[in-house]
Amino acid sequence: MGLVRLVGVAVAAVVLGGAALAQGMHGTVPAEFPPAGFRGAVYIDSTGCAFRRAGDGAGGTRWHPQRARDGSQLCGYAPSVIAPAVDAAAVEVAQDAAPAPAKPKPRRKAQPAATPRYVQVGVFADPANAQAAKQRIWALDLPVSVAQGRRGGRPLQAVLIGPLDTRAALRDALVQARRAGFADAYLR
Repeated sequence: MGLVRLVGVAVAAVVLGGAALAQGMHGTVPAEFPPAGFRGAVYIDSTGCAFRRAGDGAGGTRWHPQRARDGSQLCGYAPSVIAPAVDAAAVEVAQDAAPAPAKPKPRRKAQPAATPRYVQVGVFADPANAQAAKQRIWALDLPVSVAQGRRGGRPLQAVLIGPLDTRAALRDALVQARRAGFADAYLR
């Protein structure tokens, strides 16, 4: 290390209170260190130069300059932390004026969770089987609904108990359907 560089590092160490030496004698430290809450592994200072986080062995953090293959420091990036611009006139006005009341955030109504309103007892490709299932449900004195659909080009009928309005009615209908032989019945 040349004498001029060594003197420059020593002067920087005195001026910065030892920060340059704590950075590992690279002679390059960030223009400003990241704020206390900064958690990133790489920090870009306000001049656009990159620094990598490293532990100092004592639980602290050191910031090493990122270097290109040719040894030059990597710079020219957008800063990691941008300090807000401060307008002196705005500060004076803000100090004199009473604080504006906080505008309440619009509250969204809580949407109730989609609750099942039907008990599906089966899906049938054969219309005769769907009709037989409907007859068994009517015999239980429960409301019957049918949903039409297709699978693989074949028409299907889903036979449902409902619509039902309460959880208790759904639970009772599910129990009755299973007792009536629809073992695979489920809430829908």
